[in-house]
Amino acid sequence: MNIGIVFHSQTGHTFAFARSIASVLRTKNHTVELLPISTKHKTHPGMRDVKLDSIPNLTAFDGICFGSPTWAFAATPIFMTFMNTLSTLANKKCAIFATMGFPHPSLGGSRAISQINQRIISLEGTVIATEVVPLLFHNFNKCTKIGAQRIAEAFQ
Repeated sequence: MNIGIVFHSQTGHTFAFARSIASVLRTKNHTVELLPISTKHKTHPGMRDVKLDSIPNLTAFDGICFGSPTWAFAATPIFMTFMNTLSTLANKKCAIFATMGFPHPSLGGSRAISQINQRIISLEGTVIATEVVPLLFHNFNKCTKIGAQRIAEAFQ
């Protein structure tokens, strides 16, 4: 399966999770492309006027993993701006992943996942997996490996 991993990462944690997912997917013979979302300007939680550097074309992918850090109990404005540029995800298998500072997903990560999930459903995509990896009081590397494995299994 040809899988795109589209993500926003400002501190590197979400990028690390994306790389972990890509690594596990490749061991299961999937073709994977990492597609970072970025802006040319400084961004912050609550920002409304986001200008993306580029918008990846997702049409060639059979499956797509969507990843965002959690800022102020939500997916980042950068990532949601990207999600709002999409016109369809029909016939696409989708996974969602988020990173967050707080120790429990109910403190923001779950809401970030829900925001992205709602947008995917509105675009007729099929969500097959979701994962939240917290940083505080957790072994981040171990959690990303477990989360990556779960996402990869969902694409089988």
